[in-house]
Amino acid sequence: MANWKNVNNWHWTEKNCAPWAKEYFTRELKGLEAESDGITVKTTEVTKVSGDVDLNQRKGKIITLYDLSISLNWSGASENGTEATGKINIPEVAHDSELSDYVFNISIDDETKEKWAIKEVVRTQLTKVIRDKLSHFTKDLIEAHGKDVYIDPSQLRTPSPAPVSLSISEQAIKASKESSAANKEPVVKKAPKVNTTTLKETIEFVASAHEVYETLLEEQRVSIWTRGPAKISKEKNSQFELFGGNISGKILEAEEDKKIVMQWRSKTWPESHYSTVTLKFDEGTDNVKIHLIQEGVPLGEEDITSGNWKQYYWNPIKTTFGFGAFI
Repeated sequence: MANWKNVNNWHWTEKNCAPWAKEYFTRELKGLEAESDGITVKTTEVTKVSGDVDLNQRKGKIITLYDLSISLNWSGASENGTEATGKINIPEVAHDSELSDYVFNISIDDETKEKWAIKEVVRTQLTKVIRDKLSHFTKDLIEAHGKDVYIDPSQLRTPSPAPVSLSISEQAIKASKESSAANKEPVVKKAPKVNTTTLKETIEFVASAHEVYETLLEEQRVSIWTRGPAKISKEKNSQFELFGGNISGKILEAEEDKKIVMQWRSKTWPESHYSTVTLKFDEGTDNVKIHLIQEGVPLGEEDITSGNWKQYYWNPIKTTFGFGAFI
């Protein structure tokens, strides 16, 4: 558990969340329904949730670790009156597995040829609904228990050092140095000339434009998908800093649900060199596409930068908030 002696969230803290996870899945996975070609199926009971679920924090980063096996009962009926029941076993629901890799073992009680069509709807449609529910687990776990392993930096209190008394001669020397410094011309560090290229990508989310916009700029939500402290704001010309300072920059423009423009740099890039990132939102009926244009990417860094957008932005956002499949 987090405590006030864990200065700057530096030490490893952890919480066993397995009992909560069992209650969570028992509640969330019961009563899920799907329908196709006049056949209706639903989950009727969660019979087993076993495995480990831990929430950890180290150096200000929240880490989820879980590996579970889940079993459910299902029932279904067709328009002609045929009824069927059976079981679904998901042998592994894990923090390091992609949603698309989850396996659903489906069985049917007293199987007959007439019941095959019902089982097929379970396989093709009901598993989609279950998979969608599973996609929300990481986000809900962090929201429910994150405060138990992580202390918001604004609530940490570091005692201020006692003021140091200076002798008269020391004060005179100090005043002289300050006067000299004030009279010096400021040194402006120029950004080095860097050969650059432009990166263009389109990313699709199963969410509204507003949900994705808020997820990219609202500080609390950003802290969730980056798994650590985040400094960011929607205010024009406000500075941002993510991933412990590895990504930083400035918000140049934030047009709600439509466009975000920012100066953006990686800590590994040449000093003082920034790219310009423009994110345009194209909302559809049940999804939104983000068109990314990043101008000023150093030559040779384009593949790494593209991969980092996927690994550290898009995939964590999708798995944390259930906004769609991995890229």
